Amino acid sequence: MAKLCKDCEHFEILYEPLMSGGQCWDWGKAHCKKYDAYVDFINHNKFKWVSCIEEVEE
Repeated sequence: MAKLCKDCEHFEILYEPLMSGGQCWDWGKAHCKKYDAYVDFINHNKFKWVSCIEEVEE
């Protein structure tokens, strides 16, 4: 089973999305400190399936 980024000590949310009037004006950004990888997101539902790069490399 893939290790989810949200459960990793190297994962951090840099900033939340900027929402106004029910619209997203700027996506949020999260960062993996171990692989220096970034991911954009509108809500935290994305973190239910985003998994470690380590799984892809194998």
